[in-house]
Amino acid sequence: MTPPARNTSKKLKEFLSKYFAPEHLNPELKQTLLMQLAYSIQAFPAGYWEQFELIDRLVKILITKMSSGSVSNTEIFGILKKNKHLTSYPFAATICAVLPPNATPQWRTKYTAYQSIVLICCFIRYTHDQQLAISGNENALRELRLVAMDPKHRKLLDILPELDETSVELLVSKLKELRKEKYPAPQEYGLGYLELVLREAVSGSKRRRRRIRIPPISGPDTFIELNPVDAFEDAGLEVKELCVASTKPTTAQERDEAISVTAGRTFRIEDKPLTNRLKTSPPPSSRAVRAIQHKCLTEKLRIMQLSLNCSYNQLTEWDICQLIRFTTNGIKTGVNPDSCSTLLLCLLCGRDPISLGQSSNTFCLTHYKNRPCISLTHTVPASKQDVRLEKCLNNITNHLVLPLPQFLQDKLTQNVGTADLKSVINDINKQHRCRLSLGRITRFLEHWYINNGLDRAEVGLIKVRAPRNQPALSYSNFDADKLIENHHRYVSSIFEMAEIASQLPEVKPIKKQLGSALHLPPRTLHNFFRVLRSQIPRPRKQSLEELTTLHNHYVCYVWALLTFATGHRDVNAPMGQRTDFNSHNSTWWISDKENRHGISARTLILPQTAVKQLEHYLQHLQELKKRSQLIAKDIFNRADEAMTGSGNLLFFIKHQEQDNIPQIMQELTPARVKAFLGDQLPWPGNWGRHHMRSELKRLGVVPAEIDGWMGHEDIGEESMGRHSMLSTQYLNRIAQRIETLLNTHEITVVDAWKTR
Repeated sequence: MTPPARNTSKKLKEFLSKYFAPEHLNPELKQTLLMQLAYSIQAFPAGYWEQFELIDRLVKILITKMSSGSVSNTEIFGILKKNKHLTSYPFAATICAVLPPNATPQWRTKYTAYQSIVLICCFIRYTHDQQLAISGNENALRELRLVAMDPKHRKLLDILPELDETSVELLVSKLKELRKEKYPAPQEYGLGYLELVLREAVSGSKRRRRRIRIPPISGPDTFIELNPVDAFEDAGLEVKELCVASTKPTTAQERDEAISVTAGRTFRIEDKPLTNRLKTSPPPSSRAVRAIQHKCLTEKLRIMQLSLNCSYNQLTEWDICQLIRFTTNGIKTGVNPDSCSTLLLCLLCGRDPISLGQSSNTFCLTHYKNRPCISLTHTVPASKQDVRLEKCLNNITNHLVLPLPQFLQDKLTQNVGTADLKSVINDINKQHRCRLSLGRITRFLEHWYINNGLDRAEVGLIKVRAPRNQPALSYSNFDADKLIENHHRYVSSIFEMAEIASQLPEVKPIKKQLGSALHLPPRTLHNFFRVLRSQIPRPRKQSLEELTTLHNHYVCYVWALLTFATGHRDVNAPMGQRTDFNSHNSTWWISDKENRHGISARTLILPQTAVKQLEHYLQHLQELKKRSQLIAKDIFNRADEAMTGSGNLLFFIKHQEQDNIPQIMQELTPARVKAFLGDQLPWPGNWGRHHMRSELKRLGVVPAEIDGWMGHEDIGEESMGRHSMLSTQYLNRIAQRIETLLNTHEITVVDAWKTR
């Protein structure tokens, strides 16, 4: 056999085993299917083999090696229809199609001839391009099957030309002529599908598709992963989120939160993975069913966990009550103790059964002082700072222990399959008319925390989410005692629903902090701004050299005050442009991403101190223009650009080496600020975001308002979105809190330089 013949033979075997005969059929059924395929291909008109001589030889080998079985086409077709495999295996369904009993011999001959032609052409298209051939093959084979079994489609065979041509190419041209005439929709669609597969099989061409050029990403620098979203497993679908991360060395600021702008979250929706018993793919749902599923999923993505206790997507107190009573009773009486303890742990930990059994350095179920508990390890890039900061920053721990009920003693290492858990859940649902499911049980912890006004970041810490997927974890300085107290309240609350004692130990304060170390103590915060303020010199002479030094120090103070008061994240152009500020309502439009003025933007209200400081800085630029108008054109133009909004608001002035006239402008970037301040800024440039989030949380600001203020809103949770109850009033409240904070630590306004 020649090499091309061997290649085609290999693809034929792959095609027969993967797409023709379902694996779960017994050998007798498979043998009958293959024999029917041989009979169908044998009916191929002899004059048409000119283009398919290679297929002719392979068919002869197939016929000589196969023997007829005792199963009829009707039985095989019934099995395929019963198992809903007519769409999954279109070749087998078409070959085993039952012909009408009243069909004439001429009709049968014409049908079997077209059946043979279409089967071979579909296989040829499969060998050319497997992915592009799937859709056309399925449609053509379905039309051929409907011709045999549906009277509405039977007229298509009468329209098809007689097979008296000498080649398939002439037959294709005849079909093209027929398509120019008007026929009813079933016949028109059938002609189109048949002409498509025959034409592409003869020409060997692929379907023309519009080419979309996607800019390549650097392989070594980035990696892509799919993270499953456990919040939607009740919909019968598997939802995964596409996450792109970089392997290049990053700064501390970039590790806290991605700098590059993103168009939003990307999800992939598909049917659930195959089970061990049924290795074949489930039949695809209809378009109507998929549309309904995707609509429901979109609604869930919009509202997420922001629903009430009675939401269709959450459990009620009745459901929780029956679940706890059933599981605790099963643990005490020994009826399915492993399944009951696993379900109870899913409820208490907010984790699915698979992740419960996967102990790691960050999460494990263990015993501490002879009591069951959750052991967590939480570290973020800002957990450790320079050694010089040990005296001015509070110590941070990376370990947290959350106690669990005592009756879970020695019940923490059970490994129970999902099928057993679902069986127990079905029993509870039938006995007590509940709406329990694994997804709703694992989601209830987050649902309870949000409905009680607690921080979603605490849920992310308990569930050990990656900080890059939930940036609030990187920026938060947690009070360990508060974390333990909130989880203690959650466990006690759900057991009170069932009127059962939770058997939790008494909470004792440990007085430790967890997470980011950049929550500056009051004295450190005051001293930082005092040092920056004292570094601004007062010029003795009206010279550009002294003015340049004053301007650079003054800009650093303005930068520090504005970024601290707005939570602005430093990128290539910190604080943006003058036109981002609206003086009528003291709002600032922020887009702190690499690609500015994009979709990742938010609007804030500045506190009064920040507004006054900005006004003084604009006066400083006006005076700078007056002083440099005739002697330093570069400075004059750059100051004018900053005031009109055509350039960035903040900038440095650098001396020229040849003379004392400063004519070189430098944009304000994080690296240049770091180099200019040196030891005066010993922590990352985004320290204000760390401090402000932790400070606002301690002041009792609603976590959803903090996330909206920082730009950490999740999909469906936008502060000004469709389902949000927030308004600009929350921005006013936060601005007032920040103003009080500035006044408390004596962070004052620095007056601008004047020429007179």
